Amino acid sequence: MASWRSNVMTVKKVSTFTVILLASSAYFLFVAMDTLSKYMTQHIEVNQLVWGRYFFHLIAMLAYFAIFKPKLDLKKNFKIQIIRSLLLVFATFLMFNALKLFTLVDIYVLFFTAPLILALLSSIFLKDNLSLVGWILMGLSFLAIVYTLGPNMKVMSFEIAFAFLIP
Repeated sequence: MASWRSNVMTVKKVSTFTVILLASSAYFLFVAMDTLSKYMTQHIEVNQLVWGRYFFHLIAMLAYFAIFKPKLDLKKNFKIQIIRSLLLVFATFLMFNALKLFTLVDIYVLFFTAPLILALLSSIFLKDNLSLVGWILMGLSFLAIVYTLGPNMKVMSFEIAFAFLIP
């Protein structure tokens, strides 16, 4: 029994202020990263940006593994992790292309479609039942997103598929 308890992670209580501070910091860093990416797509090719992001990420991870030496089980779900990694690189490529073509506001508004798309796909593939109120709220949310984007013809172009495929 003692060995079982030693393997269980203890949950440390964190203050609400700490949670708000960490969440706000994360949001700020995501917006800063996307803003920097938007600026860099105007001056550097997207392929080079994707390469640079993952090259320096690799350097950071190698430093982390050299310092902390975490134990890894590389055989567990290896194929799934490779597919996940390739999809992440593809999503980054799509995001940087979308940032090159559209404004940050339009891209962030499109991110709000991800829960709607997820709910729609879960109702189709997972047979989740949405109530009538849920369907009405999804429709209203989609209309709000379309209204927010406005009748801008640039947004209604073929390249918008880059942003829709990201979530």
